Amino acid sequence: MSISNQNLYLKIGNAPCSWGIYYPKNNSLRYDKYIMKISAIGYQYTELGPLGYFNDEISIIKDHLNKNNIHISGATHVHSFANLSNFNELKSNINKISKILLKLNSSNLIIMDDSNFYFKNNSREINIHDWKKIMQNIIQIKNLTENEYGINLHFHPHVGTFIEYESQIDKLLNDTDISICFDTGHHAYWNQNALNYLKKIFNRVGYIHLKNVNDTIRQKVWNNKISIEQSYNSGVMAPLEHGYVNIHDIITFLLEKEFGGFCIIEQDPENTNDFIPDNLAKKNLLFVERIINQYNKQS
Repeated sequence: MSISNQNLYLKIGNAPCSWGIYYPKNNSLRYDKYIMKISAIGYQYTELGPLGYFNDEISIIKDHLNKNNIHISGATHVHSFANLSNFNELKSNINKISKILLKLNSSNLIIMDDSNFYFKNNSREINIHDWKKIMQNIIQIKNLTENEYGINLHFHPHVGTFIEYESQIDKLLNDTDISICFDTGHHAYWNQNALNYLKKIFNRVGYIHLKNVNDTIRQKVWNNKISIEQSYNSGVMAPLEHGYVNIHDIITFLLEKEFGGFCIIEQDPENTNDFIPDNLAKKNLLFVERIINQYNKQS
């Protein structure tokens, strides 16, 4: 099932991470099978996945996309921004991804700090000097993607990284002119109101990750009963319909504002027998479709 043609303003997709695909190699699901899955479920858009997951031959990728009526919304690239020594590696990867996106008629690239860097006992507290340098690096990458490739760059605030709280996002927005990839679940993880903040910074939001959060599990992190890393394995990122975030109000607001960017549904995997990615991807899509159809009927 695909999103109703009545809706002109929300482009709903999914991403390989919903199937636990975070790295380019050693995945149980090949990229071509992934494309077939999301098409059969009813999606029309997907992110590219980690650099190297899709086939290196653009013509082969295009063939699979065209056969399944799937379009690339963009790509998300994870990088350890606090590790200032690897900036050249970041530039190299950004160049590679931008070239691929151009060939696939996509114009969105999302950058995100790597939480794994901090799980290794590195502090998420960034000193003033390093913050300024990171902001300069982000500005340089933004200029590269926009000026060299015409690609829109978005920064994704993420739990367990150096930008996860509203005050940090505010500072990022003040210190750069970058667009935000707003993730509803990550924002609510620390008891921040996703809808209120989305309204506040809406003019700086160019891309959306739709995600929800389990209130009971996130509170275990707040109370130091489990770690952030353990919370993911326990299912802290809930199905859209059943988490703490009021996704209905988020979708309704985006429709009212005629948001023209992509809204990508993500369902982070958990280590339980109940986690079946195909079923959850379909349930999440149907839930969003019901909200959109209800809005269209009332409009």
